[in-house]
Amino acid sequence: MKKKRRILAFFLVVLLIGTGVGLLTKPVAKDMTLGLDLQGGFEVLYDVHPVKKGQDHK
Repeated sequence: MKKKRRILAFFLVVLLIGTGVGLLTKPVAKDMTLGLDLQGGFEVLYDVHPVKKGQDHK
């Protein structure tokens, strides 16, 4: 009987912690501002070619 109470207490603690985390993270996530990469900003693609022999590479 004592073992069942411990298991029940463990699951109640896990449930309380999960509920607390869920309730606290929602307001924090709502007020968070996202950068362009997370908002769906733009993409920059660089195209690199090797320097030919005798060509000045500035």
